[in-house]
Amino acid sequence: MDVTPYIPQFLWRFWLSDADPTKHTLDDHRMHIYDIFNNVLSETRRIPEQTRTVFQDFVTDALDEGCRSAVRTAEQAFTRLENEVERILADLVLKIRSASTTTETTRRLEIPISKRNRDQLLRYFVFLRYRNGEQYSKTVGRLTRRVVVEGGTVVNARHAWHRVRRRAVLGGYHAFLHHESLATRTFHRFEGLDCWRFCKAEICIGLASEGQQYVLPDTCFASLDEDSGGGLTSAHLLFPVMPTLALYVLGAQDVEPVMDSISTIPLSLVGDQGAAWIGVGVESPSDVHLRNASLLQRNPAHLYFSSLMSLVQAISSYDEFRWIPEHLDYSRLKQRARQKATLEKVTKTLVVKGSVLLVDLTDEVVRVGRDPVCHGGFADVWKGVWTNSLGHSKVVALKFLRQYQNVADEAREKLLRRLKAEIVAWHRLQHPNIAPLYGVIQAVNSIAMVSPWCNNGTIMQYIEQEHVHADRLALLGQIASGVSYLHNMKPVVVHGDLKGTNILISETGDALISDFGLSNVVEELSLTDAGLRAAQFGTSLLAGSTRWMAPELILTLVEDDGAPPVVTTESDVFSFACVCLEVATGKLPYPHRSNDHAVTIDIMRGVKPSRGVRSISDMRFTQTQEEAFWDIVNRCWNTAPVLRPTMTEVGEMLAATSGCCS
Repeated sequence: MDVTPYIPQFLWRFWLSDADPTKHTLDDHRMHIYDIFNNVLSETRRIPEQTRTVFQDFVTDALDEGCRSAVRTAEQAFTRLENEVERILADLVLKIRSASTTTETTRRLEIPISKRNRDQLLRYFVFLRYRNGEQYSKTVGRLTRRVVVEGGTVVNARHAWHRVRRRAVLGGYHAFLHHESLATRTFHRFEGLDCWRFCKAEICIGLASEGQQYVLPDTCFASLDEDSGGGLTSAHLLFPVMPTLALYVLGAQDVEPVMDSISTIPLSLVGDQGAAWIGVGVESPSDVHLRNASLLQRNPAHLYFSSLMSLVQAISSYDEFRWIPEHLDYSRLKQRARQKATLEKVTKTLVVKGSVLLVDLTDEVVRVGRDPVCHGGFADVWKGVWTNSLGHSKVVALKFLRQYQNVADEAREKLLRRLKAEIVAWHRLQHPNIAPLYGVIQAVNSIAMVSPWCNNGTIMQYIEQEHVHADRLALLGQIASGVSYLHNMKPVVVHGDLKGTNILISETGDALISDFGLSNVVEELSLTDAGLRAAQFGTSLLAGSTRWMAPELILTLVEDDGAPPVVTTESDVFSFACVCLEVATGKLPYPHRSNDHAVTIDIMRGVKPSRGVRSISDMRFTQTQEEAFWDIVNRCWNTAPVLRPTMTEVGEMLAATSGCCS
């Protein structure tokens, strides 16, 4: 009789939570499911609903009330044990991970555990192996259909012989699951339930190394005994509890255990508490592949796994044993897994807006150092190293949204949607003076933009260096060219936060514009969303950019009617002129003011950002060029946005001014 294997719900929880414990991306918590007979490969991020109980196969219309009561009693004992084992395992995993962070990864660990907890683990997994094995199916089949007994008599499922036998079997289950001590034998035994012989078995834990992962068959276990085929004579068992953690049960046999990479220690009582130790060892990639080959040999109807490439490697190892008569053909699964892994590796993307795809570099970028290298109004900038699929590495800048984790879930989703839209706009830009966006990094509570790391720093840091004799007008011309490119895009891209700190200098000394519209998104949403106002997003951003903001934007903020300021190409032109002032003088706009409140008042009064500026000698202008320069800047500062020149016109005027210098 075919019996559906029982997969504990807690195994699903463990597998989904441990998809990759070192990474925390939005794409982590998934499992692939492969239907072997129908060649269907799917994936899930949710725990499937459990519609059948562990002993559901005993329940038939022919079952009398006494047998139904025996089924309920056995199932209650199993459920109690399962709940306790989940707690024990969760605690054990925490201890292992805690110990692993303080010791060398290659060193064997010894984790303390009470003898009772150790016995409960042993009891549960040994019974799970029986429940999902052939003998259980045979037992259920004999007790739920017509059979021939001694003397040639045929009895059906309602016969007293069946009732007595069913109660005895279920009583045996209950006795094993509920018995206080495995060391005490019981008379509730019958042919087939050979779980008691594991009373003196040892338990140890294997940890997959170097990014390898185990696979999980629907039977939940595999045999490590080469000559047993995984039957009831098998005494060495493997249970993949997580993608990176497997539990081993090593039964008492005369032969030595086949556990080269995991050294086990005898369980001995220490003191009155009955303490014991569980050995934890790191398994090499080749060992993990061999374990997975054993799991594949179980001939499961379904396979569960997290890592596509670990499965491909496992099948390759399994194929080395083609000489085995029971060898199964997993070539279709291997091909499909490899194709999917290759596709994900080449185009591992995050669908952000419509059909636009943004590269997710979470698995390819590593942060450098323990702290950010600098802080902005809404983000922290980290140094990182990006290693692509070809093995080429480059240093990159990672801008993580700092206050993102303080936002309520609903507001966070709204912020994330808007940020993704702006990031996509940045990602599709291609211009020599636009800092490229390589992709994003996703974390549980934040998102980061990955862009080039510029050792020369910002434009202000660059021109202030004594050994640098930069052509400041040429740099301004490059910035104007980049902004003009943005404004001529279809649809138009408005930067929204032009200032010296958002202009970087490349290794070749060229200007690179960065941070497109991100602060504007946060500012806008902070004014329209209560959740973001509570997180105090807007305050920090206004404080950081007031000096570069066009008067019409300041007016909208001061009026405080709930409408967010709308950045435009005209407001970008105003901000660009402020950048020109920075580069020409080495000072901030409104240099005579020490705080943003005073700056805001000046803006409302119509005071220009150049108030307090005495000279621009660093530009090395002739009088004609200086007059032309101030004319350009003042036209950009016109209080009427429609009267300001376009960035294309500004670029042409700067080029003409530069020509006057030659």
